[in-house]
Amino acid sequence: DLFISVHADAARNREARGSSVYCLSLGEASSVAAKILAQNENLADIVGGARDADMKEETNPILINMCQTNTINVSKAFGMSVLWELDHIGELKFDRVQEAPFRVLKMPEIPAVLIETAYISNPDEEKLLCSAPFQKKVSDTISRSVVQFFLKEAPVTPPGVLVQRESP
Repeated sequence: DLFISVHADAARNREARGSSVYCLSLGEASSVAAKILAQNENLADIVGGARDADMKEETNPILINMCQTNTINVSKAFGMSVLWELDHIGELKFDRVQEAPFRVLKMPEIPAVLIETAYISNPDEEKLLCSAPFQKKVSDTISRSVVQFFLKEAPVTPPGVLVQRESP
């Protein structure tokens, strides 16, 4: 499984530009920009009806933390692949995956990233976001990253398949 949340960014500064990729942080955000973005996105989740009860787990917190740490590491690796691909079609805001406590990324067992494709508040990037060729480039870019991810992460033997070994 893989969870991808795709967004268009916005800022008061109409000159802000570039793509970025975020993954979950269990602690503080990796930058002030990541913190502000997470706060705004989390507020949108609350306004949209997400409840705290939907986000809580009733299991051992140590196991959840171990699982989430592994998931975050896989998410970062996938996010770097997305950034590498996005760098070929436009400008990057950050050259590393940013971390922030996004509610939408808090599934402990599923690698997840939030992709900010471009700034809708920047007139030039708004035009790009509205253009079919740019939309196709972005979707192709994300698709390539997904395919690469599953080719690397796919188990050699499908789950539930018993491997029989020849006896000597």
